[in-house]
Amino acid sequence: MKSEHINWPRPPRCLYKFRNFGMNGLHLDILARNEIFFSSPLRFNDPFDCRIPIRYDLASRAEFLRTFEEIAAIENPGLRRNESHRLAKHAFRNKLFKDREATAKLQEEVVNSNLGVFSLSANPSSLLNWAHYGDSHKGFCIGFDTEALNEFCLMRSLKTKLPTVLMKVNYTREYPLVNPYKISNQQRMEYTFLTKSVDWEYEREYRILLPQGANVLLSVPSHALKRVIIGCQASDDDRQALMRVVEKRGNDIQVFVAKTSPDDFRLRFRLAANGN
Repeated sequence: MKSEHINWPRPPRCLYKFRNFGMNGLHLDILARNEIFFSSPLRFNDPFDCRIPIRYDLASRAEFLRTFEEIAAIENPGLRRNESHRLAKHAFRNKLFKDREATAKLQEEVVNSNLGVFSLSANPSSLLNWAHYGDSHKGFCIGFDTEALNEFCLMRSLKTKLPTVLMKVNYTREYPLVNPYKISNQQRMEYTFLTKSVDWEYEREYRILLPQGANVLLSVPSHALKRVIIGCQASDDDRQALMRVVEKRGNDIQVFVAKTSPDDFRLRFRLAANGN
């Protein structure tokens, strides 16, 4: 199988993770310990997210055997070629791939139990992002340096021998038809894991996909954390708690406070002084 060169779009210099102050301060651990959580898609609020089915039922015998072996080699690097070929022939003989409902269910089970996703946004000013993910503007968001995140992805890929890449989510009005026999592995990944309805376009989402990393907590370099923005409706106690965590870090990241504009439906960010 030929290797595939992938050209991912270049992300913005800073990407943001929205959090709340609940969970007994658990979300502040991102700041205190430089830890990020890779969630299983099972936790997502979009019922279509990472659930767009791969249409194996559209295959001829030759297409199915070839594609099955290619995908098996990517998802199971230690699998021998003769074993993947045997499994492919067994699947074809039993026509397992012709049952759309069964293959979609199997795909969902595999994805939910194996794939870890760390979601970020390029839009820290979005009122909807703050409302949906920032605890109705009472939470905070952390700005991550994308170069540092790319370094993390590279080191993780080298360590695990599995691709870990920071990627952009695409938004569409049309429901994708994912024919694995007519598209590249990159396109298959983009359609399955990086495609959402235009209803979610306000998020301007980027993702780190972590193979075999569902519900895993990992540390990133401390310099990956660049800034923090405190929500415009955060309580004084929560602001002070966040500032104490930042002070313990040695004040190596900037803290901003969101304020509502008096002139339009926008947020303004100003540099914080003692969390005020």
